[in-house]
Amino acid sequence: VDGARLKDVGAGLWAEDASGLLIWLGRFVRSRHAVPLEADEGADGLVQHDKVVAYRHREAARRAGERNLLPPHLLAQIDAWLPPLGELIADSPDAVLVHADLTPSNIIGEAAASGFSPIRVIDFNQSVVAHALYELGPVWWTILEGDPQRTQRFLSEAQLPGMPDPIAPRHALAWALLNPAWRPQPFAWLDSVGSLDDLAARAFGDGG
Repeated sequence: VDGARLKDVGAGLWAEDASGLLIWLGRFVRSRHAVPLEADEGADGLVQHDKVVAYRHREAARRAGERNLLPPHLLAQIDAWLPPLGELIADSPDAVLVHADLTPSNIIGEAAASGFSPIRVIDFNQSVVAHALYELGPVWWTILEGDPQRTQRFLSEAQLPGMPDPIAPRHALAWALLNPAWRPQPFAWLDSVGSLDDLAARAFGDGG
């Protein structure tokens, strides 16, 4: 692969001023989700995808534990906390083409002393017709690192459902749990978060 993967570039090259990367990535998502689908392709795709989402909703706590996403006290809250599946699907009812694995391993760019300039996204083998908010999890757990300012910048550019008004924080966190990255670096501050509602408000609320 020509170019540098974001995962191989020191965070110091882009983390302090991540706005350029987040704008580029959000616009990639918006253009990806705008790819026209045949009516049958979208409807049939959602029928199959909803089966996957239903399974992940049932198994969310187990899968989050396998991926080391949350400390034990937050893992224990998932089953009782998750919004009903129908509510989540209602956030994002339309079928779109999602990449579904937007992580630093799949962002290619040019690295220089002045920073990281993204060029393209790779690895489309998990791309699927799905609900748009299924896109949120991998990027939130890795590139956004749960940071509320980065998250709102990305969401505003990606124009995921609910924007320009922010999606309900609880629902946003739920979608991030349904399609998480595989074993991301745990957020050091999670141990100090008392509940999943607190986490949702901190990560996706207006005030961060």
